[in-house]
Amino acid sequence: MKNFKNFKTGHFFTAALFAGFVFFASCSNDEAVQPDETTKAARSFQEAQPAKDVSLKSVCPDDVTNNGCIFVSGMGNSSQNQFTMVGMLNNCKTEEPPLNCGLGATELRTIDVDFSPYNCDDAATLNAYLNGINQQAINARPTSDFIITGYQRVRGYMVTAYGPYRMELSITYRKKVCSGTPSGPIHN
Repeated sequence: MKNFKNFKTGHFFTAALFAGFVFFASCSNDEAVQPDETTKAARSFQEAQPAKDVSLKSVCPDDVTNNGCIFVSGMGNSSQNQFTMVGMLNNCKTEEPPLNCGLGATELRTIDVDFSPYNCDDAATLNAYLNGINQQAINARPTSDFIITGYQRVRGYMVTAYGPYRMELSITYRKKVCSGTPSGPIHN
């Protein structure tokens, strides 16, 4: 019985190999497939069309200038200037503790900021973005005892193929610890 199975398996393998050889040999005799007239017409139409030129599109000049705290002049795209904005927020939109206060506990919060990846904005609009980001950070404070001490870009991505571009910012808050402030009622 064992010899019969080996004989059967051997012949099956040989027959399959022979059938595969015959199949591939017969295909080599066929003529190469020729594209039909519709395909030829489509190709000639595409070749006749001028190549798309990026300069034909409306492109933002991105010549916006800043003084370290605000955008002064020019035009720019908000999503292209996101790193500049984070630097400007750290330069001018962080808070110092009052004179009689130190810094205590640290807390981090994340906020999302959406930009239009296709708009070309003037300096005033970009400043409005800065003020909006700062206001979001103020609104996200744990309590009024915390001050904003830093902004850090975590990541950025397109929400959909058409926008908006979302930037995630990590905001660092520090608790104000003030001395000389009475902790309870003063008794004389």
